[in-house]
Amino acid sequence: MSVIRCKTCKKLFNTTKQERYCSKECRKEARKKVRKKLETKNPEYMKNYMREYREK
Repeated sequence: MSVIRCKTCKKLFNTTKQERYCSKECRKEARKKVRKKLETKNPEYMKNYMREYREK
């Protein structure tokens, strides 16, 4: 078992796996941040993706 720091809240926690976050809430927060960052870079991504998907 190893002790690592959560990537979101910076708390220390024990893990036996290669986890990066101490809880589900921290994982959700991290995903929200990444999603928001991607949406600001390319706001039309989902529209284009869905349009191409429907054309198939």
